[in-house]
Amino acid sequence: MPQPFLRCRLRMLGMVTCLIILGCASAPPMDKALNLTRNGQFVEAEQALHSAINEQGKNRLLSRLELGTINHLKGDYQHSNRYFDEAEQLIDNNYTISLSNEMAKLLTGPSLSPYQSQQFENTFVHYYKVLNYLKLAQRSDHIDNDNLDAALVEIRKLNHRLEQQRFETGGYKARPQGGNSRENTAAQLLDIFKQALGEPAHSEQLRYRDDAYGHYIAGVLFELAGDTDNARISYQRAAQSYQNGFAAQYKLGDKPAQQAWYDVARIMKLDNDSDWQYIAEKHLSSQQRQQLLKVDKHSSDLIVIQHSGTMPRREELNLRLTLDTYSRSLVLWPILTGNQQQQRAQLAWFLMLYSDTGLIDILQNYAVGDVGTVVQGVISKRIPIGMLWRNVEKLNLVKALEFGARVAVPYYPPIKNTIAHSELYIDGLATERLLTAESIMRIALQEQIRRSNTEIQLALTRELTKAIAAQRTADESGAPALGGILKLVNLLTASADTRNWLTLPNSILLSRLSLAPGQHDIELKTTLSNGFVLSQKQSLNVVAGRPTLWHTHSYQPVGIANKAL
Repeated sequence: MPQPFLRCRLRMLGMVTCLIILGCASAPPMDKALNLTRNGQFVEAEQALHSAINEQGKNRLLSRLELGTINHLKGDYQHSNRYFDEAEQLIDNNYTISLSNEMAKLLTGPSLSPYQSQQFENTFVHYYKVLNYLKLAQRSDHIDNDNLDAALVEIRKLNHRLEQQRFETGGYKARPQGGNSRENTAAQLLDIFKQALGEPAHSEQLRYRDDAYGHYIAGVLFELAGDTDNARISYQRAAQSYQNGFAAQYKLGDKPAQQAWYDVARIMKLDNDSDWQYIAEKHLSSQQRQQLLKVDKHSSDLIVIQHSGTMPRREELNLRLTLDTYSRSLVLWPILTGNQQQQRAQLAWFLMLYSDTGLIDILQNYAVGDVGTVVQGVISKRIPIGMLWRNVEKLNLVKALEFGARVAVPYYPPIKNTIAHSELYIDGLATERLLTAESIMRIALQEQIRRSNTEIQLALTRELTKAIAAQRTADESGAPALGGILKLVNLLTASADTRNWLTLPNSILLSRLSLAPGQHDIELKTTLSNGFVLSQKQSLNVVAGRPTLWHTHSYQPVGIANKAL
């Protein structure tokens, strides 16, 4: 390749990088609101949210989700539900978006279109409304039936949404019991070799199919309302979902399923269903079985639900798209931006999802005839289009991509859990650590990975369409400079949709224990990963014959010294 031409290419690559750095972010500036939220300044956080998000434009749904959460946190449950009511309506309206609107989104870019929530976010709209109504229902020693009935309406909506998910995705199938040990071992070894030798798990394995924690909360609510039949059904659905795949997929361990099975057996025992003993023998530990023997209609439980942290922000991975006429391939290269940590995360995401590391990809690079191309394939993605080369020439794509184009896709940074563990103290005595019942950040991460192939296809289509249009305009007008200007505009306007519901907790922890009726001093000590210890206290009146719920939120404070709080 001639040196002057190579220098021109390098200058163009440098220009692309500079334009990317100067480009506008596609997500609202939420840092101030999030920092205020983590420090417990919820009134100020709401004011910051109003300033950060245009509540009537493309971010209308996003603003309702964020404001609903903030009002829940500050204890204004009625206003919180109003925001979530609006969010629910906007979510339902999104299902009727016309094909023309979808085409407009494809051509203008996802960050310029109205925010569309994800399936797991839709689930948590109903979840928060349930919590709000429960807070309103439990403001005194008695349960307010009107608010409890409203909570039951929301839990039925949640059940309906989860039922639709199971129908669309197939849900989690029961795992086979027993079987030939040699066949099981061979299957496990084959799976190990498939992954070790570069065959990734099918994207369907990452799909959000059900929500075991949602079913468990439904059981709590039905039990609180005295509907033991639906409580047992919901607890059993939670147990089966955890056991059959939900817990393994999101790294929750065995404890959530054991807790749900315990509540199935407990409800059956209270309803004089003799099959509770079968459930106990099959699913419970000896300690749980001993505890179950003490349960009667006068027993009382304390349920502690801890929301942990906030969701990680989606970020933007920029790629340079070029056309290799020799191999008749499109080639993608990552353009790393930000600090060193961000650049490492961007490179890791590219290598994980897009680079040419599969056998077919390596063969394609080797067939080009240059061994160096095989090595380059580790940090590039080659898309063969030889069979479509006539269309490439007809669209004048060679000239349109003379200096390349910029493509942007969203990604999540590596997961960081700010909580090491949480421990519950009752009247000054340590009881047990909370179990992780839900990992929302893992759900979000897996959904993003699952959609990565679709994201890159849409981004490529969008940017190639814009590049061809810019070249066509230049050719028809006879003004090459105009085409150059349009291509620079395309470089600036390429963007990924990095918006997501940030005030949603990244994980949910749970503890449920039998407790004597009466007044108790509850303390939750949360040890953060950086050594901070957060202490949250509450005096609760535990009532006989029904569960008592304490729901709290824990954040790593911003700008706090390393000491116990």
